[in-house]
Amino acid sequence: MNYGIDYGSGTTNIDPETGIRYGVIPENAVLQAWADSSEPDYGAPSCPKCGNDALPIGDESLPDIDTAENWEDSGRDFACLDCRYSFDSSEAYGDEPSGFALDDGEYKAYADEYGDIFITKSPYYTFAQYCSRARPARAI
Repeated sequence: MNYGIDYGSGTTNIDPETGIRYGVIPENAVLQAWADSSEPDYGAPSCPKCGNDALPIGDESLPDIDTAENWEDSGRDFACLDCRYSFDSSEAYGDEPSGFALDDGEYKAYADEYGDIFITKSPYYTFAQYCSRARPARAI
């Protein structure tokens, strides 16, 4: 059997716990089923001013926003420690999803902007050649 070329050198598209490689399938091969079961993923919340990570208000690592001085516009859903700015969920996420995700307990999968679906958890697997797309799948 021709094993192909491992372009990721054993470091990409692989579950570190099991050593099983992720399956990668084109989105258009399962388009309707994927559309019915996946959900948009907008990524982690970020500050609309500086782009740094946003913390949910009430997070233990965030100072008490109601009593902290010099906070701009306090009392919202998220806050940025760098800008000392609080904001609502509508500002914390982009307008377009960065991809689509599925996590139904049995399967985990993520579709990226290139139209590939990375199957990161499944009760099934097969032995096959290496995938030529050596791009790490996003954790969901």
